Amino acid sequence: MQESHSCISGPVSNQLEDLLTQAQPLDAEPLKTMGRRNNSSALVMTVGKSPVLTCSFNGNIALLIWTIAPKAGGLCTLVHRADKNETHRTTCSDNINLIFREDLPPALEIRQVGLAQEGNYSCEAATTEGNFHTRYHLTMLAPPRLSLSCDEQGSPVCEAAAGKPPAQLSWAPEGSSTAEEKCHDNGTVTVLSKFTACSTSVSSVITCMVSHPAGNWSQSIACCPSEKTGFFLPCVISLIGLMSLLFLLAAFELYIFFNSALFTESFFPKKTVLYVPFFPKEHPENESTDHISLKEKSVYQKDEKDEEL
Repeated sequence: MQESHSCISGPVSNQLEDLLTQAQPLDAEPLKTMGRRNNSSALVMTVGKSPVLTCSFNGNIALLIWTIAPKAGGLCTLVHRADKNETHRTTCSDNINLIFREDLPPALEIRQVGLAQEGNYSCEAATTEGNFHTRYHLTMLAPPRLSLSCDEQGSPVCEAAAGKPPAQLSWAPEGSSTAEEKCHDNGTVTVLSKFTACSTSVSSVITCMVSHPAGNWSQSIACCPSEKTGFFLPCVISLIGLMSLLFLLAAFELYIFFNSALFTESFFPKKTVLYVPFFPKEHPENESTDHISLKEKSVYQKDEKDEEL
């Protein structure tokens, strides 16, 4: 069961769903329209595509006028006169242009269409057989950016950012979750869903699935602790804590030991004993051999320094 908080509700969202249901997908190829004097179509285009819109008319064209009323920005017009082969444009984006192809009528190309190009497109053609009018209502789709992570409590959090319309999120395996939406100024919506059914009975690998008119995506992550993880993780944490405590105790003992050694050496210096050998003279006849031995001479460095001072 999923609790949701939506920033799009009521008639606006219902109209959008109806439009997506009735709309015709538009590829980079020219859209074929029925040969009649008045024609209207609802089109859906994904951001980044390059649609080509055509007019429906019979006979030889004399004058072609495209009028564009985007959702954001001012009115754009392109006027083509066939007799002079001239095209005039006013306040149109650089990515909107007329294209001319052999044996085909002039068409309107929108290179790498963006959200700002959403709106109404109207074509009027004056030919030798009369006037023809074609209208398009262009609705833009923005694929969401999917990201999946674990929060501080170890719960999976799935985000479908900046989608138009809002993406639909679901989880596998199924479980309780919460969802909220954040609306942006450009008409896109970010959907955030948190999986709240984590327990030892749920698989540690959780998959977030995103459904959107522009496509479907999924990502998996291991956040929820499994039974084994739930048993061993406290043991590992306890072992690490015990080892850290033992290390601190050993460091403290070494600190005490070295400080005690330095204190003892400072107040009770050790005496240095210098052993000097005594050798007999070369003429032993003048001395008694009874006194030939190795004499010891002790020198106390500290006492000598005191006497010199």
